[in-house]
Amino acid sequence: MKEEKRKLLWLFFSRRHSCPWRRLCGVEASPFVVSYIASVDGKPHIFFANFSGIVPHHNVRPTPETSARITIAANANATLSFLPFLGAEQILTGERPGDKLIFHLPPFDRGAVVWLNDSE
Repeated sequence: MKEEKRKLLWLFFSRRHSCPWRRLCGVEASPFVVSYIASVDGKPHIFFANFSGIVPHHNVRPTPETSARITIAANANATLSFLPFLGAEQILTGERPGDKLIFHLPPFDRGAVVWLNDSE
């Protein structure tokens, strides 16, 4: 049984790090924001969950995250779709100080999803 558990854990962690976008994406946010990079239909998606300001049994609404940004190696014309929890999709443009694009995300409270729209 232990050997089977070990194999399952190895399989989980090896697949978890196999997404090719992990090496190309950088996420900066507060330490209370969790992000997960995944490939959905061949496009990189980043899922965010915000736990800032949550106090059990007192405050269940997170403090909005206002300083999140994403750095990604992409085409200069690429845009980023931003979809906040229970919100409307927004298209973001990035700035290119070097060989990567930097996208500053709008404030979000509970969570958000972003994905790259790479126009070639």
